Amino acid sequence: MAKIIKSLYKFSALSSSQEIFAKLGLPMARQIVILTTAPAQTRALGRNFARNIQSGGVAALIGTLGSGKTTFVQGLGVGLRLRRKITSPTFIKMARYRLPHTDRWFYHFDLYRLRHRTELMELGLSDILRRKDNVIVIEWPEKIKALLPPRTKWIKFTHDRSDPKTRIIKIH
Repeated sequence: MAKIIKSLYKFSALSSSQEIFAKLGLPMARQIVILTTAPAQTRALGRNFARNIQSGGVAALIGTLGSGKTTFVQGLGVGLRLRRKITSPTFIKMARYRLPHTDRWFYHFDLYRLRHRTELMELGLSDILRRKDNVIVIEWPEKIKALLPPRTKWIKFTHDRSDPKTRIIKIH
């Protein structure tokens, strides 16, 4: 299993998840598990993930503080060719970026400091989720799980207990 996980990372910067499994001779899985051992690898994974979410979608990022969520989103921003550097919108709860050469938007929500769902309604979350051409990433989505659409991709970030630099990233 460890060999498969390491092989998955080796392909992840270059391939879609379907290509990864085909190259490894495996059937398509419902969950992909990837280990990264440096922030650059986590950013590369986010950059690759952009290929799978560009046509619109929602990604829900679960993990403790410092587990790599924002680093992943920074890579996603590079993959989407955003012009501005992504920082965590922890205190403002949402940042919006125009996707280049389109009328589409990338929304980055950080709900760590969310106290009430009404705060999101004031930001227009319902309308943002309704538009299928938006690209949306939500950190700390557990607080609004019931509001998220079925098309949401769930990505869980955890620290490897045996190596604090290693992140275990599960994509559902």
